[in-house]
Amino acid sequence: MKRTLCIIIALAICVILCSCGETDNAGRSGLKVNSGTVSDTIKQRIDGAKATAAPTDDGSFKGDASAYTGKVDIDLTKMGSTMTYSQVSNFITSPGNYLGKVVRMKGNFTYGVGEDRYYFACIIPDATGCCSQGIEFILKNERQFPDEYPEVGAVITVVGVFDTYMEGKYQYCQLIDAYME
Repeated sequence: MKRTLCIIIALAICVILCSCGETDNAGRSGLKVNSGTVSDTIKQRIDGAKATAAPTDDGSFKGDASAYTGKVDIDLTKMGSTMTYSQVSNFITSPGNYLGKVVRMKGNFTYGVGEDRYYFACIIPDATGCCSQGIEFILKNERQFPDEYPEVGAVITVVGVFDTYMEGKYQYCQLIDAYME
């Protein structure tokens, strides 16, 4: 009996240890390898999903040729607080699954100061209020900071195209060609 129990425990430990190894993230997220340059990829994403037009009541966009086509892919404003927080966590842990998706989110405005630019973000607290996660956004039409931006902590709704970028050796998520509703 002891021997069987020891074998079961040893197998369980082996399974646990084997499942902690690194895997190729591209394999899990279904990313396609692009043979073009980074600049080509960025241009393709921006050209494919530019926007300045406001959404209609049904969530679709109308306006000039540079407007988003179709509806918002992921509307966090229609989700409960736990689901919204979970979705933002998914954005951060599996960003490849969301590249090019049009996202609408509601949260608190904040900003950070970098060496050569400001970083603007929409922060979403979790249901318990202890933790926060957010997504950086870059507005389609530049505004003068701080005069044309809301106060820190103000509730905002942002719509933009989900994208990622590398800064140093770290990858960050952002909404590009965004606007505040």
